[in-house]
Amino acid sequence: MFRKLNLYLILILLCCTPKLFSSDLIPDSFVTFSDNTEYAVVVDKELQKLSLYETKGLSKVLTLDCATGENKGRKKVEGDKKTPEGVYFFTADYEDKDLTPVYGTRAFPIDYPNVIDSLRGRNGDAIWLHGTDKKILIKRSSNGCIALNNKDVDKITPYLKLKNTPFIISKSVKYTEKDLKENKIAVKKIFTLIDEWKRSIENGSYHFYLSFYDSSYLPDISFWRQWIKMRNKIKNLSFEISNRSIIKNENYFVVTFDLTVLKGTFKGEIITRKLFLKDLEGTFKIIGDEYLHLLSKKRKIYVNFVDAIKKTDYNAKIRSAYEKKQKLISDIKEQASQWMKSWGTGDIKTYQTHYSNDFYSKAYKMNLNMWVKHKKSLKSRYKYIKISMKNLRVDIFKKFIKVTFTQIYNSSGYNETGTKKLFLKPEGDKWKIYRELWTKNY
Repeated sequence: MFRKLNLYLILILLCCTPKLFSSDLIPDSFVTFSDNTEYAVVVDKELQKLSLYETKGLSKVLTLDCATGENKGRKKVEGDKKTPEGVYFFTADYEDKDLTPVYGTRAFPIDYPNVIDSLRGRNGDAIWLHGTDKKILIKRSSNGCIALNNKDVDKITPYLKLKNTPFIISKSVKYTEKDLKENKIAVKKIFTLIDEWKRSIENGSYHFYLSFYDSSYLPDISFWRQWIKMRNKIKNLSFEISNRSIIKNENYFVVTFDLTVLKGTFKGEIITRKLFLKDLEGTFKIIGDEYLHLLSKKRKIYVNFVDAIKKTDYNAKIRSAYEKKQKLISDIKEQASQWMKSWGTGDIKTYQTHYSNDFYSKAYKMNLNMWVKHKKSLKSRYKYIKISMKNLRVDIFKKFIKVTFTQIYNSSGYNETGTKKLFLKPEGDKWKIYRELWTKNY
């Protein structure tokens, strides 16, 4: 009877509290993810479990056993054998050949300590997600890293993207429902703040820029004086924000995004930023910021602000020059086509407009007027003239342009094929022929 009563009570509990067991529950750190961030990893230190989620539907892909630091608690100092807690990102990917046996078949360093850790006096480094040299994974056995069985680290590797996949380490993961109203409100406020923060960089004052930061935190503003000079000198500079993700951690939010430098319509360098925000009485303030970086031989690799501006400006000029050259080549090819068409149809008036006033033919010893009369004579002499070209090439030099092509000339009285070279120079707002050479193919 007692067993039946217990079963009955359990059934009532299951029916009355469906949310407690709902598959719709997700880690409460999840707020919103960009389309570019496909997966997120969550570590529960209490359960010694690592879970992988796909971010589009916020569904769990797999859960793996893991081992964290030998000592409980949040990492504070180097050598304390504790695992950090917070939101981190992978900075490198080491394969078996790069590693000593203790790290197993794969290892991914993370960006601990982040700016919040540093501000709060936490230090140490070399915190990795890695495999193991042990046959059996022992819980809470690492020096502070997060260790997996080798087969499991190999299994999760394809889902991990450097400087992109969030790696969230919690003392104990808490769960909540999807699409919380308070999260939607936070997303709207944070996105607005980021847009305004961007605007302050584009055309705001130093004080306007600082107004987005909490008074207890002074950001690195060493770039500002140099940036103002560049902003006044380089025209049409702006920025575009994309790939925004927001993750909640304890009492603050971690926001990552790409800041693309624009020079007019030219898209240049991408600066990947990470901001830490706190809701202070309904207003979000930045309490820390840093670049998302990669790691190369223990050196942080990232695109910093000033270098990104300089490189974008340089590449925009290169692109502009290239596009200008390509347009000129296209225009000259069209002009050559119109030149040939006017000659073939006998439109001598249009044909003459393609020539410079000081045109001279050395082969025929004719100036422009003599040349035009000669062409009129040829046109009247033959019943028809058909001209075509192939293998057209345009070479641009500092003071002139050379157009080379194979000309096929057919008329009622004369046929020939050869190489034609037109030399053009600027005259007014157009390029015009000032020399013309012909070599017959034999």
